[in-house]
Amino acid sequence: MFTEDIALFASEELEKVILDLIDERKKCAGDDIISFIIHNSNESEILSDSEIVALSLNILLAASEPVDKVLANCIYHFYRNESYIDLVISNDCSTNSILQESLRITPPVHLIPRQVEDDSCVEGVNLKKGDLIFSLIPSANRDEKYFEHPNTFNPRREFKGHLSYGVGINACIGAQFTNIQLNIALQKLVSILKNYKEITPPTFSEIYTLGATQYNLERV
Repeated sequence: MFTEDIALFASEELEKVILDLIDERKKCAGDDIISFIIHNSNESEILSDSEIVALSLNILLAASEPVDKVLANCIYHFYRNESYIDLVISNDCSTNSILQESLRITPPVHLIPRQVEDDSCVEGVNLKKGDLIFSLIPSANRDEKYFEHPNTFNPRREFKGHLSYGVGINACIGAQFTNIQLNIALQKLVSILKNYKEITPPTFSEIYTLGATQYNLERV
């Protein structure tokens, strides 16, 4: 079976699973996003089953696509701050603190494009309706007004906020799922990190999203 055939088969199977979940949640609501969509929509804005499937797939993609990039970044920081490996193993530092600081200092998404809706002025810069602007997440995450020593990896810093998941109404809806996946992965990996060493630092590429395209480790 060709790779394309496997991907098509998997997508069809996943769609069936989501459609079955939609049928179940219509009969009995659960504590999940599909139930929320079904039972909290306005009568004039009820989504069709196909629209709920599309939205669910987008959420899964948003939550899963950056996982490998963030995980590689966390490992990268561990090897440059090896004391945190022991601190996490001894439960003196949580994997989530490592994760959130890694997301702050090395976010997987670098650029978020937005189109200006109305003429406006921001920090003395005049913007016209229809202008395209790009929000630079790494710059915001290293703002010296909010972060002491912003270029230093410090999972124990007092202010742990970041904009790597967006904020407000445009915040990533898959953020919680992503955090769960990555914390589980880090808990499994941290115990074996000392069994390996870096051969070469990771190679990073891309502009919109930034992640390691190659990362070579060797068993000690």
